[in-house]
Amino acid sequence: MENYAILNGFTLTGGNTLPSGDFTKEQSGGGVLCEPGGMVTNCVVTGNRAFAYGGGAYQGAFFNCVFTNNSLWANDAQVQGGGVFGGSLYNCTIISNC
Repeated sequence: MENYAILNGFTLTGGNTLPSGDFTKEQSGGGVLCEPGGMVTNCVVTGNRAFAYGGGAYQGAFFNCVFTNNSLWANDAQVQGGGVFGGSLYNCTIISNC
């Protein structure tokens, strides 16, 4: 999602990133990849996978969202954030991410 874009009221499921390519733009954000000014509200982010950062989501601002059953699939100490990485969370629920 671009800066100042808003995604409201969706279920984001079954997303997957590439295992190679640009580390942040192609390997991160299995469910949603936001530019720092992107905003996601009232969404469920579930069952997504990323190779590097943010199995469910990478960057952006999240309001009233649920993150569940998202994961990372790289076996590397550098990867982080099974649910969310690099984002700001407001009134969100995080359940069973790895």
